[in-house]
Amino acid sequence: MLGRLNCCWLLPAVLLIAGADVDPEPPPDRPKADVRGKVTYVFVSKAKSKLAVPIIGRVRIEGKKEKDTQQDMAYVSVSTDTKIYRFKSGKKVEAKFEDIQKDAIVQAVFATDDKIKAKKAKSAIIPASEILILDGTKAP
Repeated sequence: MLGRLNCCWLLPAVLLIAGADVDPEPPPDRPKADVRGKVTYVFVSKAKSKLAVPIIGRVRIEGKKEKDTQQDMAYVSVSTDTKIYRFKSGKKVEAKFEDIQKDAIVQAVFATDDKIKAKKAKSAIIPASEILILDGTKAP
């Protein structure tokens, strides 16, 4: 009888814990983004770029589509024009591409001209105008 009673309490506890991560709302002080999630891949460009705006590297971001994001996943290119920040105490602090590490939680804003492109093809590499490293935040 005692064993059966323990199981009755175990199932609701597991369901409560499992449901705690369901569709979290972004904190109100966090800036809006086109994609937010965990960095699953970082590529550092070692070749000298002949483009007008040199590419520093690429980052794959995987998360959930939230109320304030457009995508749940994106592969973004980072150029010398991309602004990179770390979000600390509700403020943006300048950071470098090297600060973006695998498994970090980040968000990106696509370069304005490419928002339509991002909606049409998730597999495309989208230029980022801004990447924000979110410290102390759970992955979506």
